[in-house]
Amino acid sequence: MKTSCAIRYNDIAVIVLMEICLKTDAKIIPVILCGGVGARLWPLSRDDKPKQFLKLIGAFSLIQETVLRTQRICGRTNNEFVFVTAGEGEQELTQQLQALHSGINTHILCEPCPRNTAAAIALAAHYIARTFGEDHILWVLPTDHHIRHEQKLASALEETITVAEEHYLVTFGIVPTRPETGYGYIRAGHEILSGTVFQATEFVEKPDHLTAQAYIEQDCFLWNSGMFVFCASRILESYRLYAPDILTGIIEATLKDNYDPDAERYRAIPDI
Repeated sequence: MKTSCAIRYNDIAVIVLMEICLKTDAKIIPVILCGGVGARLWPLSRDDKPKQFLKLIGAFSLIQETVLRTQRICGRTNNEFVFVTAGEGEQELTQQLQALHSGINTHILCEPCPRNTAAAIALAAHYIARTFGEDHILWVLPTDHHIRHEQKLASALEETITVAEEHYLVTFGIVPTRPETGYGYIRAGHEILSGTVFQATEFVEKPDHLTAQAYIEQDCFLWNSGMFVFCASRILESYRLYAPDILTGIIEATLKDNYDPDAERYRAIPDI
């Protein structure tokens, strides 16, 4: 029987989904990445109305669903969310957040140009370390997920917090149900936490159909969900060690200390 599990590549771990309630007292700051254009959902998703702002399932947009789900699971207050979006999406994001709760748009970081996930997370981590403290734990979430079993996600988060507090970088894996070529895959290695957390031994980005078919026939391959958990101090340390040009670019682009990044300096950050 297949289970959802977590893996680790050196200091990266992925977590299993188990049915327990979130009981941790950890200082969690949800980081919601909402700057994409949703090109694969065209023509429904367009530059002026990307998918995260669309009502695809139910009465709320994807960004609103993400916020509500996150609040139900980890109970953060309105002013404990951090959002990273593209500059042109700030107005729509603000309107949709205010339609949910007043004050939830307190921490919106706007990229002057898209530099992909690595820069967006570095921007959020640097901001959180200075605004909330380096001991806070980031729960990084995309806005294009539909999750039916929230209790399982809560259980997975509970497990990740335990591992993140030991200074691991954690990523969530999803058991594949088809040979999907549009997703990244993670290979699970040896067990770190009994039956739930495993070392990540390999990341594979969007394999061809035959390779994807071979992956789903093995229990050790998972879809890469794009959800991460790590301590602010640990992820910043990792950027200093392994991607110093990204962190240096973030620091230089936000020297004015208002987190309205300088466009020219931000554009020079590697797109990873």
